[in-house]
Amino acid sequence: MKPKTKELDLHFDFDNRNFYRLEKIIKRIASVKDTVIKININNQGDLKVIPSIIGECVLLEELDVSSTPTTRIPDYIFSLPNFRSLSCNCNHLSLTPAFFRNAAKLEKLELKINKGQSISEEICLLTRLKYLKLFVHSTVDLPENLGSLKSLEEFELEIFHDGRLERKTLDLPESFAAHPALRRVKISFVFSGSKRMYIYLAQVAQILASCPCFESLSLSNLSVGEVHKSLCLLTGLKELELEALSFNGNPFESIAFLRKLEKLAIHGDRYINTDNINITELPDIFGNLPELQKFVIENYFV
Repeated sequence: MKPKTKELDLHFDFDNRNFYRLEKIIKRIASVKDTVIKININNQGDLKVIPSIIGECVLLEELDVSSTPTTRIPDYIFSLPNFRSLSCNCNHLSLTPAFFRNAAKLEKLELKINKGQSISEEICLLTRLKYLKLFVHSTVDLPENLGSLKSLEEFELEIFHDGRLERKTLDLPESFAAHPALRRVKISFVFSGSKRMYIYLAQVAQILASCPCFESLSLSNLSVGEVHKSLCLLTGLKELELEALSFNGNPFESIAFLRKLEKLAIHGDRYINTDNINITELPDIFGNLPELQKFVIENYFV
């Protein structure tokens, strides 16, 4: 029996300092089609069609085709017996209801939802999904039934926009309330400069506080105003990361209630207006938080 090939990484040809040509990608995949577990062909500008040779990779579990111009994931990919993880952060991918029906056995999925697209309600068919990462344009709404993915343990939401940012409040679908498996959420807004998307943190914290397994929260490049006080609801939190947030007052007043925290990281940003931030000195972090093992602070406001 041939030894398994853990990963075939074809996202860049470091020997020739260039991207792989399609012919070479097909040849390399063919050479390990009986043994390969994971294939990475992200960032390949010529990859408009998924090579059919991948359908012969009988042991394949993971495929990454992000940042490619591919428009469709062939049905035979989802039919591979061990296939469970797909990364397809692609600008031109067709996200029809059939896509989600075919992807029903996935445990890990990364998707990009562009302006003018929507997330099909059929996403609720992915009942085995444990990890979901969505790259979503700021005009796209999350489906109300997203929380019906009851096996979901980790949810990452990365919001981007082009041109003028319309004022919009970000929240979580109410269907996440009392989610039985959710333990980690990461929400970030991708933009360089002073703009922030406002997050309805009071609503988000209330929903996450109702989830019995929830223990890790990361927020980045968002505006929260004074509602950072809602963080005190998350009494079961073990990990908290706040990066480049715009807020009023002193967030440590809320963090002091998170007695189970093991990791705390707060990163400032030089673009943030610090006039409304009231942190004059660091509190006794390790005295207030007995379980804390790691504390990081990078800032422009103390």
